[in-house]
Amino acid sequence: MFDFKDFMTFMAINDAMEEEENNSSPKYSSRSSDEPVTTGGKIAVVGTIIGIVLGLVFESWLCFIFFAAAGFIIGLNHDVYKSTEDKKKSDKI
Repeated sequence: MFDFKDFMTFMAINDAMEEEENNSSPKYSSRSSDEPVTTGGKIAVVGTIIGIVLGLVFESWLCFIFFAAAGFIIGLNHDVYKSTEDKKKSDKI
């Protein structure tokens, strides 16, 4: 049976979808398609995938958390290091 709570849920979802269609501007998009993925981002994703696989193989949350965190930290450090190196090179010129 279709009750009032279901009707209100449907109306809220419908309004949100209409609002998203009306306000679809490029500045609010989550990611531009022409923006490349950085090497640090790739390292973080690979660390997470390795953590998931090893966590499932060894049935260990600790293994998953360790590799995901290690991948994130290494990837972030790599991006920060590359950013500072690029800034130093541009400052010398």
